[in-house]
Amino acid sequence: MDWFAFTVSLKGVFLEGVEIVFIVITFGTSAHNVPVAAGTAAAAAVCVAVAGYFAHRPLSRIPENTLKYGVGLLLAAFGTYWAVAGLGVFTPDGASIVWFGHDWAIPVLIAAWFAVSRLLIRVAPAVARRPDRTPPNEFEGAP
Repeated sequence: MDWFAFTVSLKGVFLEGVEIVFIVITFGTSAHNVPVAAGTAAAAAVCVAVAGYFAHRPLSRIPENTLKYGVGLLLAAFGTYWAVAGLGVFTPDGASIVWFGHDWAIPVLIAAWFAVSRLLIRVAPAVARRPDRTPPNEFEGAP
């Protein structure tokens, strides 16, 4: 067993679990009904476990890097959507920004991040192969 990978994975899952606990407590407290929030979180955990059980075999056929790439695109798109929507600093009254097309902006963001990532995948190797053109600093070659 690869103990390093196991430890890193366990810490990541634990961190996500702690994050979910804080989210449930926050929503439950703001709604003045923590038991309903906790029950809903438990129901969501059961739904995720059942979905994971049924999706495990089909997802195991997808190459790992392709799956990571897709998850990265989704995280970048949703993160962009929520971060910009939550920024009230751009409006005079401090209200959240409304995306053009509302939730339909998310597929557009996925496509945009896909295009940017494909461009970077094509450009990055060429940039990495260029010779270093920075002048040597005064400490290079010092004894």
